[in-house]
Amino acid sequence: MSLKSEILKELDAHRGEYLSGESLSNSLGVTRQAVWKAIKKLTNEGYLIDSVTNRGYMLDGKCDLLSSAIIADRTGASVYCFDEVCSTNTAAMQKLCLGEECIVVANRQTMGRTKNGDSFISPEQKGVYMSVAIKCSIPLDRTDFILAECSKKIAGILCDCCGNMPEIRNGNELFINGKKACGILIDGEVNLSAKILKSIIIGVGVYTAHVAPELGYITALEPRNKLICDIYSAVKEIIK
Repeated sequence: MSLKSEILKELDAHRGEYLSGESLSNSLGVTRQAVWKAIKKLTNEGYLIDSVTNRGYMLDGKCDLLSSAIIADRTGASVYCFDEVCSTNTAAMQKLCLGEECIVVANRQTMGRTKNGDSFISPEQKGVYMSVAIKCSIPLDRTDFILAECSKKIAGILCDCCGNMPEIRNGNELFINGKKACGILIDGEVNLSAKILKSIIIGVGVYTAHVAPELGYITALEPRNKLICDIYSAVKEIIK
């Protein structure tokens, strides 16, 4: 992992606190000049980092950029973070075909879809768009149960984020104040002769900002990275 990613992990783990350049250089085994250069790269990428003489560096609590380094550190999973993809489920399937379990996240989807094949609007910086790809051996008749459990778990996570328990409709859609705020989609690789899922991809789209009058959203109290990690942990608990 790059020095830049290591420093970002440290700053994220101590949000609201200043970390001195000396403490960062000592803990990471690099010079203070190297720390300063890495901080400069992070700020150029859009991370809001406050720098105060004799106090050090602090990641702004309002900073909400997606980070594969932060997500990977918290989950232990392989993480792919894209600025734009056609669909996180499609990207996750490509990785899974290469034998890799992973989390795929994106700032924007151009061809996000719902369970019925309709378009799932996925504008930039307006939500969490993620997919979890897992190898498994699950009877096909358990897919509805898995979808229902994912919906319940994710509803609880969103309630913790915004203080408002979503209503579950159609088994995979979560509504806030009567408006759809989240959709869940299951894809996978099927062994028809054995009637099992050989792999499963669970895609989740959550709006965290206003997108359209007919759509709802959660007002997340935590960064999107944490929301992604919480959803991943819930999905892994179900698919075990």
